[in-house]
Amino acid sequence: MQNTQIITFTQSCIDQKWYARIPNYPGSHSDLEMVEGAEALLTIESEGLRVVQMKITIEPDDQAPMVFHKIDETKDEKGANYQLIHNGYQTHKVWLCGVMEHVFQGFPETLYVTTIDLYDKLKSVKDGFFDAAKHFKMNKKMAEREWSLLEDTGLWLMWEALALWTNLTQREDIGWFFGDRQVLQFLSFRSFLFLPKKDNFQENALPERYIARTRYYPTELTIIVNDPFVEKAKSFFAEHFQGQTPWVKVVPFSLVDWKDMKPIPAEYLEEDIMMEAAQITQWPMDEVDLWRRMAQKKERFALSLLKNALDSEVAQALMPLEARLQEKSASKMNQLWWDIAHFLKKEK
Repeated sequence: MQNTQIITFTQSCIDQKWYARIPNYPGSHSDLEMVEGAEALLTIESEGLRVVQMKITIEPDDQAPMVFHKIDETKDEKGANYQLIHNGYQTHKVWLCGVMEHVFQGFPETLYVTTIDLYDKLKSVKDGFFDAAKHFKMNKKMAEREWSLLEDTGLWLMWEALALWTNLTQREDIGWFFGDRQVLQFLSFRSFLFLPKKDNFQENALPERYIARTRYYPTELTIIVNDPFVEKAKSFFAEHFQGQTPWVKVVPFSLVDWKDMKPIPAEYLEEDIMMEAAQITQWPMDEVDLWRRMAQKKERFALSLLKNALDSEVAQALMPLEARLQEKSASKMNQLWWDIAHFLKKEK
């Protein structure tokens, strides 16, 4: 256990609630919701941003503007009540949930908290984002739309890490790729699969669309790195997310079980279902992909939130598609991995 941690909190653009981002948290996403005073504090500290970073330590810190003194631990639900002293003045009480126990292996008697100023960092990352978008000749309106999504979700912090990592790997010729089976990967390999282009899909060399799809999840992003550079990658992200659990999980290329991969027979392909859902709802693809994830997990509450703004007929039209996703669908990515596996076998 580290006595000092930096924790990032993001305000969901789905339900407007505040959640702690703990990449390796073993529980459900709902456990990470900030309630009973904590959400009000985060709204104030965010100063209009949808993300807050706080340095939290159990070591005495005279410079910390916020000090939390434990009152008692709650029995009906795992957590503890704290009295907040802000700039020397006693303010309101705050209930901290089991996330704090996960971070500090218990509920410390006293917490010293300092909010990290993110405005200068945000400006720097935004400038870097649009420079990269210009370099890759990304459509201006699309770039603005994607940046808005990154800013709304707080994942511009992740984009910065991946952008810096990409620059390093290009300089030092380090092989790597995204490890999750996302639609964007399928689109990136479209020419490899000789598939026709779809007008409503846009390709780019930036990772913002890929990471935007993780906006509802506390899990880390997985990347696959060539074996000789695995430790270098781990060190890079540990240093970048200093004081936090790194948001990026690094997996050696040799551990990817290419040889045992087999295509999954299916009546419906996820990408085709998503295309149909996009036509029905007129949602952007990041919203459609979020709907797909929620449907496959049978997250009824999240689905109802997503479909709340839809006409009843449109929402009803999504029901058969949700059933297909849950029972008889597979991703085109499965076939892609199979093709790559066969290619690697031939090479050997």
